[in-house]
Amino acid sequence: MTFKLLLSSAVLMSGASLAAAYQVSLSSADPALKCGSSITPTVSFSGLPAGTKSVALIFWDRSSSGLQGRWAIRNLPASATVLQSVSSGALTVGGGTVSANQVGKTGFTAPCAKGRHDLYIDLYALNTAKLEVKSDIALRPLYNTIHKFKIQEAKAHVVLQVK
Repeated sequence: MTFKLLLSSAVLMSGASLAAAYQVSLSSADPALKCGSSITPTVSFSGLPAGTKSVALIFWDRSSSGLQGRWAIRNLPASATVLQSVSSGALTVGGGTVSANQVGKTGFTAPCAKGRHDLYIDLYALNTAKLEVKSDIALRPLYNTIHKFKIQEAKAHVVLQVK
């Protein structure tokens, strides 16, 4: 049986979901994406598949300097459907725990380096109620742990030009 997992944001422009891959287009007008922003993006989701016990989210930034994780949240309850915009340094969001990102900050960091940024939000439906990881887990090991328990994932993408 195939389940439809929908990921959107407050600035969702258009989206389509396919049986094997999910594509959602976002607007670069989200105020959380501005350099120096002190808030997180608002993200909503629905259609979690049966067996989902928790949800995780990673916000990636691919730029000329490589791939960076800008925001990671684990152990969101399966009943969660929205992550409201909160302070970028919040340690909890929507009932989930915020992990350290690749710039060494717990919370969300907006891209500031000049040039093109391909931003991705990956949302994961997991078959475990809690990822048993150290509170200071680095992003790559967290990503690997998430994939061990992944039932399904959805992705959102936006291209941002920082001047």
